[in-house]
Amino acid sequence: GASERTIHAFGIDTFEELRPRFAEALDLVLRLLTEENVTWSGEYRTPLENITIQPRPLQQPHPPIWVGGGLSEISAELAAQHGLPFLLPSLFRWPVDYTDIVGFYRRRFAEFGHEGTPRVGFPSYVHVARTSQEAKARWRPYLEAYQSFASSLRGSHGRDTDYDALLAGPAIAGSPAEVIEEMHRVDELLGLDRHLVLMDAGGMAPSLVFESMELLAAELL
Repeated sequence: GASERTIHAFGIDTFEELRPRFAEALDLVLRLLTEENVTWSGEYRTPLENITIQPRPLQQPHPPIWVGGGLSEISAELAAQHGLPFLLPSLFRWPVDYTDIVGFYRRRFAEFGHEGTPRVGFPSYVHVARTSQEAKARWRPYLEAYQSFASSLRGSHGRDTDYDALLAGPAIAGSPAEVIEEMHRVDELLGLDRHLVLMDAGGMAPSLVFESMELLAAELL
């Protein structure tokens, strides 16, 4: 989670404890998915003896697992170590702010000697309308409301977060042609394999969300 209230609800004292917990849990999940008989002990949960999960996964070696992170090299290192794809966070940070961590992940992936290509995903806040003016005017109150909520949990990261600044960075709004162009720019900047689209934020009416989704599907994808 993004707030201390979340981790305290699970009996965890500090954010620092989350990193080793996550690493241990990821290692265990991968073993359970790839091995049919697992005996295991660790620091953060009860031991397991001769455990087989059922049903067995259909995908080999296991179902798709992406490691989320991007605010430190620790998460990138963990993804690279296991040869897993790396998903950057939705924190209203500018795409360019992640180029160094993405470069680190790709370099460490190669150094660990994994087969295949390191894969990177990134989420953008997106709203599509028939015209640029309509999209940007219609989206403003909803994105501003969501950004205000999110900043209360995540704090400042040194960039302006007013509406116009967001549209120059982590948020994309406009006509289908504008959104296509901007999404391609982000894809090329980070070398993305997956581009997540976050369209329902700030209490937007379902009819507006559906309209934007339909334009995205029909004219962008």
